[in-house]
Amino acid sequence: MLRPETWFLNSEAAILCFVSYRGDPRMSTWKLFRRSLLVTPVLLPGLFAHMVLESSDLGDAAMKMMRVKVILLLAATAQGSFSGEMECPCITSSSALYAGLTSDLVASGLPMSYGTQGCEAYDNETNYTTNCLKNSEEYCLHQWCYVDMTMCPKDKQLCEAAGGKLGSDVSPYCRTRPNTMSSLYDATLPYFYSYETCGFKNKYNKTKLYEPIVDHVMKVQLLESSPWLFKREDGTTWSGPLYDFFTESLKHFAPAPALNHETGRNRSDGTGAYPACVDDVAVGNVDVCVADLWVLPERYALVFFLPALRYDLFYLVVEKKGLENVSFLTRLQRPFVPFTLGGWMAILAFLCGFATVLWLIRLVEKANEAHAAPEEEKAIKAKSHCFGIFGKGGRRGEAFTDYGNTCFEVWNHFFSQGMVYEDPDHPPAYRLMSLAFVFFSLVTLATYTASLATFLIVEKSPVGGVANIQEAIQNDFDICVPTALKPLFSQLYSKGTFVECSQIEDCPKLMHAGNCKAMILSQQVIDRLHAGEIKEDDEDIGRDDCKFLRVGDVPLWSIPIAFPVASSMAHGLSWSFTQSLATGVMEEMKLKHSRNFPENTCQASSETEQQALSFWDLSGTIFVTMILMGLAALRLVLRTCCCSSGLARRPKESKLEDSEIKRPAAAWQGPLPCSEPHAMIP
Repeated sequence: MLRPETWFLNSEAAILCFVSYRGDPRMSTWKLFRRSLLVTPVLLPGLFAHMVLESSDLGDAAMKMMRVKVILLLAATAQGSFSGEMECPCITSSSALYAGLTSDLVASGLPMSYGTQGCEAYDNETNYTTNCLKNSEEYCLHQWCYVDMTMCPKDKQLCEAAGGKLGSDVSPYCRTRPNTMSSLYDATLPYFYSYETCGFKNKYNKTKLYEPIVDHVMKVQLLESSPWLFKREDGTTWSGPLYDFFTESLKHFAPAPALNHETGRNRSDGTGAYPACVDDVAVGNVDVCVADLWVLPERYALVFFLPALRYDLFYLVVEKKGLENVSFLTRLQRPFVPFTLGGWMAILAFLCGFATVLWLIRLVEKANEAHAAPEEEKAIKAKSHCFGIFGKGGRRGEAFTDYGNTCFEVWNHFFSQGMVYEDPDHPPAYRLMSLAFVFFSLVTLATYTASLATFLIVEKSPVGGVANIQEAIQNDFDICVPTALKPLFSQLYSKGTFVECSQIEDCPKLMHAGNCKAMILSQQVIDRLHAGEIKEDDEDIGRDDCKFLRVGDVPLWSIPIAFPVASSMAHGLSWSFTQSLATGVMEEMKLKHSRNFPENTCQASSETEQQALSFWDLSGTIFVTMILMGLAALRLVLRTCCCSSGLARRPKESKLEDSEIKRPAAAWQGPLPCSEPHAMIP
């Protein structure tokens, strides 16, 4: 079988080729047209027609119908007008309904050519059916024609005979074009016209939008769902953002339909409760169901839904993790969390390096002092200085003690942000070095303080037992989910274990009962939960719903909220709803009823608790401080014991003579017990 070919051709060129072969008796009408196409396979300026050529081995019925369509196309082309798309051609003089249509047109006071000469703007500057004398409406300049309804409908048999399927482009019988029934009608068959077959949108006829709604009684079923839809205090009239939006949208129709209200109810099919209005709309008991209703696949299979008015966002909700579960090691690490190990090592290296430089500077100062002393004292101080640095035994210990004192002084100045050289008599170089040290300590401690404060705030913020639904599934959590959504989430998270709640508001009750460790709720229900409305509905005021926490900022899923509607009204109401949504009516209604939305009563109490730090929040800092104090106490005890034993066997003190300093270092016995370093040097 040959593949179908698609050609774009100039209609006048095709006619010339067609006429040039008419004298050949071997050429049938179909062969003539095909030959004319083959010799003019070029794109020429002018008016175009879209032709689809099927293969030559079509069935007889399909070939006959194709010949008819070709003849209609050629006839219309000969008249100089586009005859419409092949899927739904314009009516011609050879059409069965042509005579009746022209007769009815004349009887109605219209020209015989009105809508019967192919695609033209028949209403251009006329007032045949509407006021288009000044072309004030857009449709006045749009082309249209009456169509041959013996050719327009799709024909499955002829489509498949051409090797195609309904909806494909293989054959004109596989597709059609939109058309509208005219107010003119034949006794046996109505007339239809189409803007679409001429390539224009139908902006003229709006009866499809208005007719099923205007001046009708609309049966409406309402299902209460606070705060979106509820009864007023009188118990009879309805209010809420959804209801007010619905009534505002009906004002696009004049006259607006009268509403016959009916209170909705839930119905159980053995698998859980669901709004009965879905079935009621499907079987024709009511026209529209005004409810805060999820658009689910199984519901969409039953009825049409109007455009979505809002979306329900679903999150995982778990119980808060208390701070008492934090380990002691974690608390001990808190004071050091602001800096990493590398950061602490950098600070330690800087301070130790600075202490070393300061210690060396002081050694140089002592050497300079010894150099400036009188000659008699110079030898004694120089030798004492050498023994203190490079000597053995106690003199070396004195050097280490001096270095330790310098390190302590530097660390003390670091934490107190003090100056190392505060005396103005020191040289400028010393004071500049002291200024650099203060700058380092100021910036470092300020950064530490800010980071620690941020860490404590984050630590005090409520945290859930798990971070996401994947972690909950890995920990074998049973997850409560509304019955209507269980198939959806079971498919999304096939490894999860889901427990059904007949309604979404019942999930918190099941979680309190221990039937599940997590639940999937919409943001609307979470808001009501934290406002205390859910426990009021359950008549369990004493329970703590504030311990439930939403996990994450990204929703697990979103589901549109829309109204089920009868198919006859779907087009018109969808148009009016879209108009209202585009002009911000829904946002206006939400703002109007903002006072009815729940307020979070858990947030105020939790913020107060989060602002104050408990003993356990400071336990790590306290423990580190106690360790340092313990080391100091241990040093004091050891020194006291050492001094007590040393005094018991301490010889009579004698003043060191200059001659003793001259003794070899090996003969020196070291400092007396409990003596200060500076007592060694006269």
